[in-house]
Amino acid sequence: RGADSQHTLIWRLLNLEDEMLASGDSIGLVYIWDIVACVVLQRFAQHQGDVTALCSNGELLMSGGIDAKIAHYTRLRGSREERW
Repeated sequence: RGADSQHTLIWRLLNLEDEMLASGDSIGLVYIWDIVACVVLQRFAQHQGDVTALCSNGELLMSGGIDAKIAHYTRLRGSREERW
């Protein structure tokens, strides 16, 4: 990459239950990671700018950003696969 290239910055990390991690970045994306396999499980594009806050109670994940939006993601527990 050139010297003037844009880089994505991770602004927030949040430890979730069941060996998962949530991250929020500078381009408005929220990711759910499997921290054992080191892979992205899900990706959400709900913000128009930096994600500056993440919080969770185990069943609900919320993200806030500089775009003045708050997004929420509900955990769906299934027999085959868990999703947010």
